[in-house]
Amino acid sequence: MSTTERLSRDEFVATLDLSQLRGEEDGDATMKPTMAPRLRAPARLGLRQRLSRALGVSQPAPLELLGPLAEGGMGVIYRAEQRPLKREVAVKTLKDEFLDEDFKHRLLREARITGLVEHPNIVPLYALEHDERGAPLLVMKRIEGESWRKFIRGEADPPGLTEGDDRLAWHLSVLLEVCDAVHYAHSRGILHLDLKPDNVMIGGFRDVYLVDWGVACSFREEHRGWLPMADEVTEVLGTPAYMPPEMVDPSRYDLGIHSDVYLLGGLLFEILAKRPPHEGASIKDLLFAAYRANIGEIPADAPPELTAIVRRAMAPEPTKRYGSAEAFRRAISDFLQHRSSAELADRSQRELEAIRQRLACPDRTGEAASHLLRQFSECRFGFAQALREWPANERAKEGFIEATLLMAGYHIDNGEAASAESLLDELADVPEASIERVTLLRQGIELLRQEAARLSRMQEEQDDISTRRIRAFYILIAAGAFNVPLLGGWILGLQGLYHYEAWHSLAFTSLLSGMLAGGALVMRKHLMPNRASRRMVVAICVISLLMFLRRGLALAMGQEGLRDMATDVFLFGSGLAVLATVTDRRLLLPAIAFVLAAPFIVWLPAHTLLIVAAATMGGVGSTAWMWIASDRKMRLEKQRERALRSRISLPPPP
Repeated sequence: MSTTERLSRDEFVATLDLSQLRGEEDGDATMKPTMAPRLRAPARLGLRQRLSRALGVSQPAPLELLGPLAEGGMGVIYRAEQRPLKREVAVKTLKDEFLDEDFKHRLLREARITGLVEHPNIVPLYALEHDERGAPLLVMKRIEGESWRKFIRGEADPPGLTEGDDRLAWHLSVLLEVCDAVHYAHSRGILHLDLKPDNVMIGGFRDVYLVDWGVACSFREEHRGWLPMADEVTEVLGTPAYMPPEMVDPSRYDLGIHSDVYLLGGLLFEILAKRPPHEGASIKDLLFAAYRANIGEIPADAPPELTAIVRRAMAPEPTKRYGSAEAFRRAISDFLQHRSSAELADRSQRELEAIRQRLACPDRTGEAASHLLRQFSECRFGFAQALREWPANERAKEGFIEATLLMAGYHIDNGEAASAESLLDELADVPEASIERVTLLRQGIELLRQEAARLSRMQEEQDDISTRRIRAFYILIAAGAFNVPLLGGWILGLQGLYHYEAWHSLAFTSLLSGMLAGGALVMRKHLMPNRASRRMVVAICVISLLMFLRRGLALAMGQEGLRDMATDVFLFGSGLAVLATVTDRRLLLPAIAFVLAAPFIVWLPAHTLLIVAAATMGGVGSTAWMWIASDRKMRLEKQRERALRSRISLPPPP
């Protein structure tokens, strides 16, 4: 049927004919046509009179009534005994004030429906008799137990359940059996239309029975004329606290399987909330809540999967509900089967929210960062474990992806490109909604790599570690070659075989400059692989070249003699001192040696060549030794690192 325009509360109440109600009834009570106060002669009989009549000669001989069990709107249920079998049974019949043909016919139709839906979770009908009043007697199995409502509301402890047991799982197992009974009834063409905890009985041995088929009807054409039909219902029947909108306003939608699905959702709501789904201060308020399908708040601590099942089952539009009681049952069963996975996902989701709050107010201390990484690891592990237990867990999938993206972003913010990339590589199936975010994160990783490569190149250009050994050999060779003529000239001078001339100092400096430049040219591939090494070697060569030029100027200006070499040595040492401050502090040793050599030359001019040779070998030799020692230390550290990696089976560094 097509939907009608939704009414306001006052407009809706004006459409109701509640004149037959006895005041404001309990919203948990079933509304039946029998609620009308039809009192007629003979006057209402008391229990003792009814028992006397029931125990009279007109009572069917095989059945002995023993006493009342329960009383409803139009009927009463007695405890009885089937004499031939000595079996206690329950007998349902009409009250005296409802003995007209209409109500007899209604009870007969209830008997027919009960006999039609024979199922382990439905109270069986043993026999259909009549008493001396002509009223039907429905002889049924007697159930010894309590209504499910008492266990849901905490008024009684569920049978067989001990302290520490999972109460939610127990109630859901009961609901599964109710679903089985309802699904079977649907397969026989019967709608119950009054599903509520009061109409589910729990026996002492945890047996579950769906009872009270008083407002049930059929949706199969072959039952027309024999059973009440769904399309013939024009009254407001059922329980206002649970009923779906189409039971309040049949003009909106036909009654059908979707109506019982809504009622099953109401049972799940009550399991979670410990109260009926519709709330109101009066019958009118309850009926209006049912008309609008306004359900109460589900507790925040309820499992989200069950909350989603309730909302789908109790959707106002029947087409949006589960297609059958079996589909609803499978949803509950899936939750139970994968409950541990769902709980893991819930815990990890709470951890993820805590992580978001931490990231919103970052704490840069080392301890806080360590704690945040532990939280990330535990959160992602929880989601991953939930997915291992139940690969179809959508909450776990979404949570794992979100945690991974958050952690990748955190690593990018901290300049850790490799860690961020390894996390993103773990994401196999990225949903469409997250693709753009993943793309942005990968772009961030690429920017970090480019920056890291730039810094690495800068570091390589500024780092002279790899050339220390070859540079030590370079200056030792140059110093040795330079010292040979110096020492030879000094020795020959002591023997009177050599006399210093002014141009000799120019020759010495040219020899030094030539050897340094030639060595740098020959060894340039290994000696100057980066900027720092080139800067140092070129600076030494430039200082030597300047010394050569300075000596040439001195000769041109008429400055002769060995004493004048003190100036050259002092200037050479000063140049090395400046170079040491901007490149390698180890060059301070030859700088100091040459600077100190200058006054000794002035004091002992006859030994100038020896002093220069000693400063060269002492200063340059000590620097070369320190470079070689530093290189040896670095090589030993790398050997220890390789040995350690081989013991713990780690790959070598790139």
